[in-house]
Amino acid sequence: MLAPMFTEQNARLVWEESILQAEQMLESWRDSQHAGATCIPDIREDTMMLPFHVINKAGFGVDIPWVSQSNRRTRGYADSPRSADTLGRGHRMTYREALHASISHLFHIVIFPTWLLRIAPFQYATFLRTAHEETIAYLKELMAERESDMKGEQDNVGRKCGFDIMSALVSAKVHRQKTGIEEGKLDSLEDREALTDRSILANVFLMLIAGHETTATVLLLTLVELAINIDWQRRLQEDLDAIFGSRRHSLWSLQQDFTRLSDGTVGATINEVLRLYPPANIIPKGTRRGSVQTIRTGSRDFTVPENTALQFLAVSAHHNPRYWPSDPASLRKEDLDEFRPGRWFAALDMASDRNSAGAPGTEPSTSLFRPHPGAYIPFSTGHRGCIGRRFAQVEILAVVAVVFKDYSLELDVGDFVGDEAIESMGMQQRQAVYEKAKAKARRVCRDGIRHHLTMQLKQGRLALRLVRRGEERFSDSHPRS
Repeated sequence: MLAPMFTEQNARLVWEESILQAEQMLESWRDSQHAGATCIPDIREDTMMLPFHVINKAGFGVDIPWVSQSNRRTRGYADSPRSADTLGRGHRMTYREALHASISHLFHIVIFPTWLLRIAPFQYATFLRTAHEETIAYLKELMAERESDMKGEQDNVGRKCGFDIMSALVSAKVHRQKTGIEEGKLDSLEDREALTDRSILANVFLMLIAGHETTATVLLLTLVELAINIDWQRRLQEDLDAIFGSRRHSLWSLQQDFTRLSDGTVGATINEVLRLYPPANIIPKGTRRGSVQTIRTGSRDFTVPENTALQFLAVSAHHNPRYWPSDPASLRKEDLDEFRPGRWFAALDMASDRNSAGAPGTEPSTSLFRPHPGAYIPFSTGHRGCIGRRFAQVEILAVVAVVFKDYSLELDVGDFVGDEAIESMGMQQRQAVYEKAKAKARRVCRDGIRHHLTMQLKQGRLALRLVRRGEERFSDSHPRS
């Protein structure tokens, strides 16, 4: 049901909202800066908030401004008819509180039945039940509002909706009801089920969960890996300069700039993060009853019996040296456990004897290394591949571009030495301190990731420092001309 709703118009909405939210995130960071730099105590909080705002706009058409501590401007949201600040009348939780609580506590909401939450004499059970009930109530209100708007359009059903996914779903429902009733085509069970509010609600709730937390974790890991790997961060910034020049963010275009971003260092960076940290680590597959399937691995054929459940381990496929090149800049031949985005530009001849179709379902770029089919499956593959992969890719590309076009991110070294001591150090001493911060950040990324329904960083704290380009403290940087 959802797949046809991820249109090019929706991708443009994701692009524009991601840029706007990234600008507001940077503004909130600058508001708290000290001595020309900003320490971000836990980058996880902000990388969770930004995709939450984007999915609400592009998924539900709800505007959620990024309100900084010292500036409560809403930057174009003040007159929005569907702002999170205007919702909530007659509810026990605000819109933002309800949806955020449902996402943050999803695991417990799923495993505890509603009847148990209703009778359990615990404050936490009451909180879970209230958050879930309020989330469903808000989504139903948004659906009813869209349907009310659209049913009045006799000749232009669907044209009044926006480009958010909920509007598209409700528009499709209204259109199919209108044409089906007129032509008598609503007899099948499939038609009746596809048009129910419950099925639409289930799909948009799934989109909210899958489209928020996974994207947030990938964005978090991308920013942290770039802070760890300063030299690659400089190369990425040079690529951004070549793509955007001096153009303002408002002049950035999905149609004009997306391909150059995804085919360059930004795309290689995100691909490498997804290789190391696949959002769907265990991918369930299976054969149907009465269907036997043959799988070829190397030169051997294996027969999978009917009605058999299979599980593919993405992280194993992503570390198979048979299919992956090393980065020419690496000092070791086998570096598949390390963040080496240069491998996506390396050994393109590995794919020269294969057709250019690449791995189905991954939509790799046209100029980067194209892995062997099945070797790169961060969004699963085949007919059950993640339908929101382009949504996530557009969002992360846009945010990374906005952040690093004018700024650099460094790891915070406050656990090892203070700012005053850093200023009195030579570059060699500074880099020695930075190596300690890098080792700590790598441990957090390696040991803190958990897969509970979605991929999350559950343990450890990752603090970063935002500085203007040319003011970095741990590398010999050169200001732009």
